[in-house]
Amino acid sequence: QGGVDWIAGWFRGIENDIADDKDDTDLFVAKAGFKPSADLEIGGFGVYAMDFGGKGSVEPDADQYWLGLTAELNGPIFASGDVIYQGGDAHTAGNEDVSAYLANLTVGTKLDERTIVSLNGLYVSGDDNRRDSDDESFEGIDADVDIGQIFFKDSLSGSLDRYYADQPHKLANGLINIALQGEVKLDEKNKIRVAARYLASAEEVTVNMATGEQSDELGYELDFWYSYKMNQNLTFKIEGAYLFSDDLSEHLLADDDDVYMLATGAVFAF
Repeated sequence: QGGVDWIAGWFRGIENDIADDKDDTDLFVAKAGFKPSADLEIGGFGVYAMDFGGKGSVEPDADQYWLGLTAELNGPIFASGDVIYQGGDAHTAGNEDVSAYLANLTVGTKLDERTIVSLNGLYVSGDDNRRDSDDESFEGIDADVDIGQIFFKDSLSGSLDRYYADQPHKLANGLINIALQGEVKLDEKNKIRVAARYLASAEEVTVNMATGEQSDELGYELDFWYSYKMNQNLTFKIEGAYLFSDDLSEHLLADDDDVYMLATGAVFAF
């Protein structure tokens, strides 16, 4: 309490040719945290990426950076929040200016020793004009986000769909997520988690080329997770989700029907 914990590091993100480092992506990271009291922690971080063209690609002269603030409050009422700004240059020869941000806030309480309820709000900025030289769509280096199962990877089957998994937006239009969440630990082996969420893009998307109709409505999603921890190495899971599709979901998925999924499996950990 009262002290500052910090780390600093250098990472080689993408290496095109081991013998030639001219077109490699290097990332420089610094992070610090401070606890002014036993229940409150405040932190900040910065990441600078050289020749970063986005996830999995190198673009010479396109340098980007992320600056973030985090806070976490523990107690009968708990809360956590993150604000991240992304700046720099993007695309070939750095010919686009990046200015984007992400804001995330969760507030909740423990109803008893086994039951937790919380409300989460997430805003990820999108680009309102893909034709200009400004890129306002936030891109995480690897954003593992808890925003459902239909579009995102908070599920057993999520790793099969890496397109949605690595950044919290679709078609650079950003994301709005508002979720009521609950978690119940039935006993030492059984746990249930549920969520009801509203999903939308931050910027509207043209969903009908003939009429020019636009929409930002993805719809409402219900999520369910159940896990049975047989032992420290083996956990069985059952998960499911149902999306009440709206105009934008129907456009992106090319289907007017609601979407649902059900998955079951086992997780081995050693």
